[in-house]
Amino acid sequence: NKQLYVGNLKPGVTNQTLFDFFTGKGFTVLHSNVKVSSTNISNVFGSVKFASESEATKALETYNNTEVEGSKIRLMWWSPGQVLKDKETANIYVKDIDSAITQDDLKEKFSVFGKILSVKLETFKDGTSKGFGYVQFESVDEALKAIKELNEAEWNGKKVTVCQFKKRGDREEHKAVKNNLYCRNFPNSFSEDDLKELFGKYGNITSLLVKSHEGDRKQAFICYEAGDEAQKAINNLNGTKVEGSDDILLVTELLNKHERREENIKNYKKIKEKNLYKSLAQNLYVNGIPTDCTEEDVKKEFEKFGKVSSIKMNMKPSREDKTKQVFVGAAFVYYDNADDARNAVYRGNMEPMFGTNIYIDYYKPKEVTNKEKVEEAGVTMKKMIHQMFTALSQTRGTFRGGRGNYRGGRGGNRGGHGDYSQYQAPPVSGYPAGPPPMAPGRSYIASSYANPSLPGSTPGTTLPPVPPPVSGPPPVSGPIPTAQIPVSGSQASVDAISIINKAEVTAMNDEDRKNYIGEKIYPIIEAVYGDSAPRITGMIIDMEPADLMPALESKAALEKLAKEGYALIMNSPEE
Repeated sequence: NKQLYVGNLKPGVTNQTLFDFFTGKGFTVLHSNVKVSSTNISNVFGSVKFASESEATKALETYNNTEVEGSKIRLMWWSPGQVLKDKETANIYVKDIDSAITQDDLKEKFSVFGKILSVKLETFKDGTSKGFGYVQFESVDEALKAIKELNEAEWNGKKVTVCQFKKRGDREEHKAVKNNLYCRNFPNSFSEDDLKELFGKYGNITSLLVKSHEGDRKQAFICYEAGDEAQKAINNLNGTKVEGSDDILLVTELLNKHERREENIKNYKKIKEKNLYKSLAQNLYVNGIPTDCTEEDVKKEFEKFGKVSSIKMNMKPSREDKTKQVFVGAAFVYYDNADDARNAVYRGNMEPMFGTNIYIDYYKPKEVTNKEKVEEAGVTMKKMIHQMFTALSQTRGTFRGGRGNYRGGRGGNRGGHGDYSQYQAPPVSGYPAGPPPMAPGRSYIASSYANPSLPGSTPGTTLPPVPPPVSGPPPVSGPIPTAQIPVSGSQASVDAISIINKAEVTAMNDEDRKNYIGEKIYPIIEAVYGDSAPRITGMIIDMEPADLMPALESKAALEKLAKEGYALIMNSPEE
C-alpha cells in the first residue's frame, strides 16, 4: 500500500498544498487529492500516493499530527470506503480525558492492545484539549479488549469513559426520555433545599446543582433517576409561578450545545414564517408611480385608504451620476391592518392615482412564491399522473391515430384538429366508446380566456381538420349541433346537455364541476366557434352554479350563452 489518508485538513487546503508539503520533506509523490464532505463543508480530507510503500510508511510514522496550514493533520493507511465502513465497530470513543494528556499520550496508552490506524484528540483553536477523542483500531477484537481494560480507568486522577463510537442517531441517550432538566426564573432567595422540595414531589432526584453569576439570575440543573419523572416535573412546573416571584418558571429538558442550536433554529424559522404570513395581508407592491414623486407624495396618496405604517421606495443609481439614487416608479406600502390594504388593492386598481393608472398587488417574498411553486408543481404532477392512468385505462385502443385533446386558440388546450366527436372511431370490443376524457392536467379556469390569441388564428374559424381515420359526418356550421354520444347498448343520438347529471354536478367541488361540464359542452361549441371555443367554454363554466344550471336545461339556452360569449370576445379591446 503506497497511499495514505490525510484527515483534519483546514478548509482552503488544495491538492497543490498537500503535494508541496510532502515533496518539500523529500518524498516522491505520485499524486495528491483533497476533497470536501458533501454533508459538512468544514470536514476536509484527502489522500497522497507515494512512489513506494517504504516512503508512505516513513511519512505516516514521521509526520502524523504535524501542522499543515495551521491544522494538525491525521494520517492513516488509505482504505476503500467499504473497508473503512466495516471497521466502524473498531472505532473507540474516549471522554473525560485530563487536559494535560496529549494525542501522543493517547496513542501510547492504546497501542498496547493492537494495531492503531488513527488517533484524534479534539482540541480548541488554541490547541487545548476538549477532553475527548477517538481511536481507530485495525480489528474489532482489539477495540473490545481496549474498552474492557481501560473503561473507567484513572488517568491523572480522572476516571475516563472508553466505549465503542456510535453515530448520534444510534446512541441510547438520544432514544430514551432525558432525565436531566434545566430551570430558571425561580426566586434568587431559593436554596438547593428549596428546589429539592419543589422538584422532589415528582420523583427521586439523584443530583441538583445551582449556578449563578454576579448580577445574573440563578439557574438550576436537576437530574432525576428516571426520564418519566423528569417529564412529569416539566408537565407540572413549566409555565407556573412560584410563591415569592412574579416570573414564569421555565423548566425544560437539558440540551447540549448542538441540540440547543437546532432548537433555536427551529423556533426562529417558526417565528419568521408566522410573522411573514401575518404581514402578507398588509404589505403591498406598487408599480407605475410617476418617477418625480417623493416618499411623502406616495404616503399621502395611499393614506386615503387607511393608515400607512411604512413605505419603501425602489431606488437605483442614476445613469448620469452613479453616486445619486433615483426613484424607478415602484414602492412597497405597508398598512396598519389588512382591511385597509385590501381596500387599497381594490380601489387603487379601479381608480386613477397620481393622475394615472397604476398597478397594486400584495407583495410576496421569494420564500412564499418558491413554496407555492413547489406545492403547485407537486399537486399538478400528482393530478397529471392520476388522470393519465385513468385516461389510458378508459380509452386504450379506442381512438386510432391519437385524435388529440381539446384544441383551442387563446388560452385553450392544444391537441388534434377539429371536433373530435365528428371523427370518432368505432368502439373496440372490451373498451367503452365515447369521446376521450379531458387531457391530463387540463382544466377550464377563468384565466383561460384572458390570454392573447395564438398567431394566425381568427375568431370563428378552425384550422383545416386532419383526414378522419374513419368516415364520419362533415364539419358542421350554423346552429349548435346535437353531439353524437354513444349510449350503453345502442348508438342512439342524444342531446349532449341532457346527459349531465344535475345531482352529481351539485355535489362536485368547483374544479371537478368545471371539468365535467367543460367536457360535455366544449365539442359542441368548438364545432361552431372554432378557435374561440376555449374562451367561450371558460366563460360559461366560470359562471355561478345557480346561473349555470338553468342554461344547461336546453340546447337553446346554451346556444344563447355561446353567442353572447362570442360577441363579448369580438368586442373586447384585444380583438
